This record gives sequence, structure tokens and C-alpha cells, in this order.
Amino acid sequence: MSSRSLLCAFCLVLVLSSCVQAQAPPNISRADGGDHIDKQIALFDYLRDRVGGALNVQTVAGAKGDCVANDTAAIQATIVAAPTGAIVEFPRTTACYKVSAPITVDKPLTLRGAGAEIRQTVANTKLFVVTSSYVTIEGLTLVGVKTDGQLNERAIDVTGPSAAAPITHLTILGVTIRNWGGYGVYFENVTDFHIDHNAISDIYYAAILGASVLRGTTSFNLINNVTAPTLTNAYGIALTRLSTTDSLSLQPRSADVVMQSNIVSNIPGWEALDTHCGERITIVDNMVTATAIGITVGRCANAAGTSELYAPQDVSIVNNFLDSLSSTGTYGNGINITGAEAPDTTLVEYAKGITVSGNTVRRYGDPANNIGGAVFLRDTQGAVVSNNTIAEPGIHGIQISENN
Repeated sequence: MSSRSLLCAFCLVLVLSSCVQAQAPPNISRADGGDHIDKQIALFDYLRDRVGGALNVQTVAGAKGDCVANDTAAIQATIVAAPTGAIVEFPRTTACYKVSAPITVDKPLTLRGAGAEIRQTVANTKLFVVTSSYVTIEGLTLVGVKTDGQLNERAIDVTGPSAAAPITHLTILGVTIRNWGGYGVYFENVTDFHIDHNAISDIYYAAILGASVLRGTTSFNLINNVTAPTLTNAYGIALTRLSTTDSLSLQPRSADVVMQSNIVSNIPGWEALDTHCGERITIVDNMVTATAIGITVGRCANAAGTSELYAPQDVSIVNNFLDSLSSTGTYGNGINITGAEAPDTTLVEYAKGITVSGNTVRRYGDPANNIGGAVFLRDTQGAVVSNNTIAEPGIHGIQISENN
């Protein structure tokens, strides 16, 4: 290329760069608060328009996707090379992208693949570690080793530094996750998130677990086979709070989250849907089958673990269908509501603003245990339980225990 051609090309880059810099981002802070999904789509469209096109992990850094070559370095190199707001594309292959270490996502990016499989081959190891806001993971298949009880095995791990400096605008959409010894998706100190339309199966501890997370959705997910054994906690979807300190300003309740239209099945050891001391949580239109406990809205312990400390507040459980599929009932309740009390049963905090309405609950409650049933309440104030259909309870239909 001649020196004149090089100069012209350089000038064109400068012109395009100045045009991009002059483009203003969309207004994502409407006076009325707006809709979080609309805001997120607008921002990502803006970021994608700036960079134009996707970066292919095969062409940028030579990822093979043959399930033989180790693609860890190539995938990480593509992410490093990608400008902020870019799309990193994983072309689907007949095999998989084999990795042996965590892949870090430390800038706003979209990771996208039309069913492309990424397989973590090392036990007790995460796959994607997200440390940035404005990250989307969509359309990928993430497969682990599933060493049971190895809680560091996580398909997607998103950990914000603190409640004061959270990761924001996380989207996990249309992802298939299977075969992990800890979590499918683990996220803490995250706000404005959407974990929707995913298929998660064969997980040991929790398919989706959020700790001290605010404003989001976990909806339209298909969750099957969370395998931690009886009386060892296992969750389809759980929202809790971090509890290394008792301060709610440092470690707040999970709040303002909608769990909607999830299908959760085969959790023989514990619960389908759960919030520990959540606030303004809506659990609506979910289908739960073959789980030991259906839905729990419960308390959080203090940092020392010596007493219950915080109770759930303003939680709605509406129009859900729950069936244990057990002809002899289960050892757990269909819908379980508990406030916080001390070890001597002294009330610490009421569960307030609880609504249980329009649900169908079948075959829950332990016939050998006089405490519990299809719907169980303890330490509540102002709870509303109405218009539910209860069939074949193992023991009580509705049991209102102490301090209500």
C-alpha cells in the first residue's frame, strides 16, 4: 500500500472515530423510573452500534471448538481484544470449546452462541467469572464436571465488590447449564439483572442463587434435578442476603425481584423456590413438581449463626402450582412462611406483608410430623392466605403455628 493510501485510511479512521464519539448514549434514566428491560436493551443497542459487528473466537484467536484442543487461552484472548460493548461470538460446532480454567469477563460485553457448548474440564473450577457491569451471556451451553459438593464449581459466577459498589445490568438469557457440583448461576451484590429463559439441570447445590441482589427477574427458567441429598440444602432458585455482618446497609436483603413462570422439578433434598429474608419479592405463576419442599419464604440468621435475625417482608406468592408427586406426602411443606425467632423461640422479627393466594398445592406435608402441611405459617403479622386449592395434604391443609 502506498504512503498516500495509508494516509487516507488513517484519515478515514479518525473521521469514523469522531462520529462515534459524537453520538450521545440513549436516555436510560427516565424520570418515571422506566422499565429495566427497556433501559437495558437501549444501552446494549447503543454499545453494539458503536463497535459494529461481532468478534469470532475462532477467527480472532484461533479457538478450535473440537473438544480436543484447549481453548481457554483463545477465548480469554478474544475477550481481552474485544472493545467495550462488543459481541464475542462462539460459532456452534459439532463438539465443544474445551477449557481448563476460569474465563474472566471484566468489561461490558455480550457473549453469544447459538447453542455452542463450552465445557469446563477441571473439577471445582468456575467457567465464566464476571467482574464488570453491563454483561450479557446468551445462547451458550455451559457444561461442567459435577463433582458433588464442590461449591466452587459454577457455570457463571458474578460477584460485585460490595452493596455500595455493585455489578449492574447483568443478563443471562437462553443459556443451557448442566452438570455442576456447586451452582448453575451464583451472583452477589448485583442490581438490575435478568436471568430468564434458561435451562439448568443436574446441579448439586443451587441452580440459581443470588445474595444481596436488587431489582431483577428470574423468570421462565426450566430447572431440573438439583441433587444434594435429603436435609442438605438444595435450591432451584434462592434469593438470600450475605451474612458476614449483621448490617443491612452493608449486606442488604435481596429485594424487588420477580420469580415468574419457572418450571422446577426433581429436588428430592430441599426446596424449589426460596427467599431468605427477602423484601418485595413476587413469586408468581411457577410450576413445581417432585420437590421435598415447594416454596419457602424464611428468615436469615445473624453473622454468628447463633440466632435468626431478619424476617421476610412484603412477599407475594400467587397463582403457583405445586405437586410433590408423592403418594405419601413429603417431609416438607408446600408453602412455608417463617419469621425470625431466637433459639428459645422468642420472637425477633415478624414476617410482614405476606400474601399467599390463588395457589394449588398437592401432596405436601409429612404424615409422621404434626408440624407443617400444605401451607405453614410461623411468626407472621398481617398475612393473607386466601383462594388456594389444597389437595391430599400429608398432614394439615393450612397450619398457623405460634406468633401469628
